[in-house]
Amino acid sequence: MASEQNGYCAPTPGLPPSYADAMHEPQAAADRLDAKDSNMAPQPTVVVQPGSTVTTTTTVSSSTIVPVFGDQPVQVRCHQCLQTVVTTTEKSPKGDAYICACFLCISTVLLCCWIPFMLDSMYKTIHKCPVCHAYLGSFNN
Repeated sequence: MASEQNGYCAPTPGLPPSYADAMHEPQAAADRLDAKDSNMAPQPTVVVQPGSTVTTTTTVSSSTIVPVFGDQPVQVRCHQCLQTVVTTTEKSPKGDAYICACFLCISTVLLCCWIPFMLDSMYKTIHKCPVCHAYLGSFNN
C-alpha cells in the first residue's frame, strides 16, 4: 500500500489523484496531471501561410437501425441498391417441416406426411428488395 503523508495516502504513479488530494490540494493535483501529460508525445504544430486555405475533415458516425421483420412487408433501406423500399415477402417451408414430414412418413401412414406443410409455424417469411431482389431478412413463424 502507499505510505500515508499528513493523513492522506500518497498517489500511485500512473493513476489520477484521489478525491481527497484533488479537493485539499488542487494545485498539487493539477501539477501531477501536468507532469503526467508531459510524458506524452509532443503534438505537431500547424503553420498556416497568409492567404492559404485550410480544409478540415469531420467524420460523422451514424447508428444503423436494424429493422424488425415479421409476417407483413416492412419499409427498409436496401443495403444493396440503397433505396428505401417496402419489402416483398414469400413464405417457404423451414427445415423442421421436412424433418417432421420424413418422421411421419416413416412412423405412420404415408398419407400423413403433408400435415407439417399445413401449419404456419413450419414456414418462414423471407423479405426481399422489390427493386434489386436482394435478400434483406427473414422471420420464423
